[in-house]
Amino acid sequence: MLKNELDKIYKELIEYSKSKFLKAEIKEAYFHWHENPYSNRELEYLDKNCLEFKTFIDWFIFDYTLISLKKTLATIYWEENKDNLDSNLINSQRSLFKLVEKNIKSFNKLKDLITNKTIELEFNSNTITESNIISLRVIKIQNEYFNIGDIVIYDTTYNKIIEKVIKEHNKTKKSLKIVSDLILKNINKETIRIDNALKHEILSEKKELYITNYKKVKELLEESTYLKLISKDRSTKIFNYFINDEYQPGSVELTRKKIFIINLSEELKEKLVHDLKDVTSEVNDNESIKLSESWINKSLLILDNKTPLEASNENKYKEKIEKIVHDLELIFESREFEEELSIDPYYVKKRLKL
Repeated sequence: MLKNELDKIYKELIEYSKSKFLKAEIKEAYFHWHENPYSNRELEYLDKNCLEFKTFIDWFIFDYTLISLKKTLATIYWEENKDNLDSNLINSQRSLFKLVEKNIKSFNKLKDLITNKTIELEFNSNTITESNIISLRVIKIQNEYFNIGDIVIYDTTYNKIIEKVIKEHNKTKKSLKIVSDLILKNINKETIRIDNALKHEILSEKKELYITNYKKVKELLEESTYLKLISKDRSTKIFNYFINDEYQPGSVELTRKKIFIINLSEELKEKLVHDLKDVTSEVNDNESIKLSESWINKSLLILDNKTPLEASNENKYKEKIEKIVHDLELIFESREFEEELSIDPYYVKKRLKL
């Protein structure tokens, strides 16, 4: 079976997954995949090119047993087309690999990080380095390996956590399919957690101001000697920080209602806030910190009436505190809107030195 045939089959499976009769099934599957009991996240709001969507839709097609039909979507597709399809389509396994030997125009040698087996696979590895961990769904047909579906390339930021998850689950005596499924689901959760933590770090460097006079704010920014307009659309204008026509880290985003000052030095940030003081007002961004501080200093029955701040100094409460903070992360992640007030788990972790 040629690679272009497999590509065609995968496109048909993607379209099949959009069928009306599967609408409720795919929502239920996404809830199970995401494994956040507090979440109301909807699949349709996910960017179809993002890492989470690609890994989920592949799992839904090949590995998720439909509640109504007691079969996977791939199995149903194969049964309808089995005269023309190899049965290995429904026995395929998505796994995690690293390049052992790179050959951009031909076969690449890959090591399976879950089974430790080495295979040769023909695909374009131009954008992949030996440092990247990649996720592939491999099918073996007539002693030759093929890939079906998206090749997911993980940023090296995730390497340590991926290797840790693999090591933890490979200790179990469960079947390869169950272990692989657990590993991929846990990696999905961990990558979301890492992304949220990084996003939080970026936001902590961001200063927000409400705009009381948009026209005047726009004029002040455009007349600035150290800011240059680099992009704009209907809703947002972005100004970058320059010195002697050389770009420096830092930017300003202007919307109709708010202005965001990002990664500018404290001195420059203060100057800009001062220049805009008559046409902007402060955003009260301390509410979540106040709420978080209140929780940190509240006596909890589960901690024997100690506050989280007090209990964090005693080893016997470590596991309980970590579980509580994990739930706080899930609740924080499940917010429908970023403005929604919630205890900030990243602030809590910093205060409790977790």
